[in-house]
Amino acid sequence: MDLDRVGQFVVLLPDSAAAAGVEERLRGIRDVRLHHPSGRPWLIARTGTDPMMHEVAGLRTVALLGPSSANHVGLRQLLTRSEDLDGLVRAASHFDGSFVLFANTPGALVARGPASQTRRVFTAQINGVHFVSDRADVLAYLGGMRLETSRTRLHLAMGLPAPINDLPVWAGVESVPGHRYVAVTSDGSSLRNPVWWTRPTPTGSRSEGAEKLRTALAAAVAVRTSGGQHVVADLSGGLDSTPVCYFAAQGPVGCVANTLYLDQIGGREDLLWAKKAIASMPGVTQHLVSSTTELPEFFGGLEVSITPDEPTQAAATTPRFLEILKREQQIGASVHLTGVGGDHLLRGLPTWEKAIFRANPRLAWRRVRDWPLLENQRALSLLGDLLDRRSYREWYAAAVKRAERSTEPPIPRINDWSVPIQLIPWLTKDARESIIDDLHGLTDTLTPLGGTASEHSDLYMIREAGKFARGMHQIGELAGVRVDAPLLDDHVVEAVLGVAYAERDSPLEWKPLMKAAMSGLLPEDYLARTSKVGGGPQVARGFKNNYPTLARIWEDAGLFDHGLIDRDRLFRDVPPDSMREPSRFVLALTNTALFLRAQSGSVATR
Repeated sequence: MDLDRVGQFVVLLPDSAAAAGVEERLRGIRDVRLHHPSGRPWLIARTGTDPMMHEVAGLRTVALLGPSSANHVGLRQLLTRSEDLDGLVRAASHFDGSFVLFANTPGALVARGPASQTRRVFTAQINGVHFVSDRADVLAYLGGMRLETSRTRLHLAMGLPAPINDLPVWAGVESVPGHRYVAVTSDGSSLRNPVWWTRPTPTGSRSEGAEKLRTALAAAVAVRTSGGQHVVADLSGGLDSTPVCYFAAQGPVGCVANTLYLDQIGGREDLLWAKKAIASMPGVTQHLVSSTTELPEFFGGLEVSITPDEPTQAAATTPRFLEILKREQQIGASVHLTGVGGDHLLRGLPTWEKAIFRANPRLAWRRVRDWPLLENQRALSLLGDLLDRRSYREWYAAAVKRAERSTEPPIPRINDWSVPIQLIPWLTKDARESIIDDLHGLTDTLTPLGGTASEHSDLYMIREAGKFARGMHQIGELAGVRVDAPLLDDHVVEAVLGVAYAERDSPLEWKPLMKAAMSGLLPEDYLARTSKVGGGPQVARGFKNNYPTLARIWEDAGLFDHGLIDRDRLFRDVPPDSMREPSRFVLALTNTALFLRAQSGSVATR
């Protein structure tokens, strides 16, 4: 691995002679270097698009990486008023924004990322002592670690449940869950992972939640605009990006709005809704409007290489997204704001109905009968799902068995703890059996993210959105533009999660909580929107036109040579076809292949 291919990163080093070898590997990284009292470095960072600030008070030092409302006075108060590590980490949560906290205190090094995992923290033991970084691949490079076969091939399954979906693919590298922080003894001899964040209880009313959401989102966006940065905000016309763009336009220098529309029947609908909304945004200094036909095709331009530290769903979007960011950079933009996370936060899940059912059976039953996803299920089956009391591990064991039997899309069920697991259908027999064995072997390691299926599913979906946003951020590094998803900031997430399920969303209304939050700010006729445009025809054309490139990527990734994918079956089942959107498994396969190709096609033998 070449560190020059990686964007920004931070590494924490213990105060130990055993860290000398790692320090030597980082000798060329001098953007930021902070030192232990002994003179050895404790933090080495390459800076990039994220802002970084640090402050010292006595023997304590704190550094923040990422956009936040903190200033040097606030950081100094954080250090002087916090009596212990827990107090310091929790006090930092009062800052708005999305950042990783790093601290050096007498006896311990500390790091924690956002609860939503838009930024992450990893640990690894190297030369007998513990190191910390915000990138898994950097730790793997420093410790000479390779891709772990079992963890890598798991990404040929869709719907990996938590915490399996967060396992680093590097042997010897471990992740720190978003709700925990890591505290490493100063000499690097041991570490612990205390809890710092818990989700709010979902009891609030819609009106209370709307006010909190409006306040939190305004503050989250202000963090990105208050310094006078040149910001471009997506304005798709939907109820995710549009509120973000609205608040960006309130910044001291306003913002540029960017709207893409699909060049197909009905494709200009997004543009029409965006124009309705922009009437209430006088702070928009420029409205960029373009057709998606001006961008690389779907699956086109994938010869460009990014170096993510984990497989990401954002990988296949790289050429299109890079083109957007490069255009924005040409007009002076340094920050791109996206509405990623809105669907994960604001759309209801069938499993919510179980929580509602316990408090109000009649209401839950009415909602169940209104769910479009559940309309073809029999009443007795729905009632059984509402009464189901399976644990997370019991549900998981059944989900693995179902994946073993079928690759057909599963019917969404009220009693699902998570997205059902599905295996890519072109796996070789050996790879399929190995993945199933791996999944069964992980059963005893599973701990739910919440006490109920509803609470667990909430956090699972938010972290999945965080993972996608993190992938987009790593793509943005290539273009020199910081990509942020304010809807996934912890304070915004908390505002939404505190709303009672029946108040948060309805099967019969499109994102009512956001509509309530933006009422009086965005035009009322805009807030009446109930539809969303899809891009199926463009995906089909892009797949056909770029089929040779995709085949080469699958080949270069080592999927065939390492016995993971049955080449003949894959090419037989997915021939190029401009009239039909490719199987949903094609994108999952391609994203995994792009990650492996970026790692020089290396599939570990360990």
